[in-house]
Amino acid sequence: MRIMVLVVAGLALASCGESKKTEDVTFTVKSSEGEDQTVKGEVSQDKDTVTFTSEKGAATFSSGDAAASAAKDVAPVYPGAKVVSTMKGVSEGGAGGMVVMTSSDSADKVVAHYKKVIADRGMKVTAEITTDESRMISAGDEHDGMQVMIQPGDKGETQITVMAGAKTN
Repeated sequence: MRIMVLVVAGLALASCGESKKTEDVTFTVKSSEGEDQTVKGEVSQDKDTVTFTSEKGAATFSSGDAAASAAKDVAPVYPGAKVVSTMKGVSEGGAGGMVVMTSSDSADKVVAHYKKVIADRGMKVTAEITTDESRMISAGDEHDGMQVMIQPGDKGETQITVMAGAKTN
C-alpha cells in the first residue's frame, strides 16, 4: 500500500495545474510479504487535486488552494498556519492523512498546542523526540493515532507535518 501511495503521489506532482481529466491505471506493487500484486483503479485530476480510487479505497492529494480547504478533514491544522499540501486516504479499515503547513510560531509553541490537541482528543503521548533542530510527538489510543513533526522551514518559518488516522472498526 505504501508503494501505491508513492506512485500516486508522483502522479499528483507530475500533473498539478492541468485541467480536469480521468484515466484508468494499473500498477504492480510488492506486498509486505514480497509478492507482486496488481492494483487497478482510476486517477482523476482537477487543477490542484489528484484522486486515486480502487476497489480497496481512495487516496486524494491536494496542493495550493485545494490543500487549505481539504486540510480540516484530514488532521488538526495549527491555528494561523499556511497549509502547503494534504493527502487523505480511505480504506475498508479506516482513514488517515497528512497535512504539511508552515507557521511563524516557535517549535515550542507548536508542540504545546499539539499536546493540548492530543489530550483533548483523549489520546496519550507514546513517544516524544527532541533534537537540536526538530521535534516529534507520537500519540494514540485504541482507535486514533497522530504524529506531529516540527522542524525549521524556509525563511525562519516552522514547518509542521501532522499525520493522523482512525480505525473504522
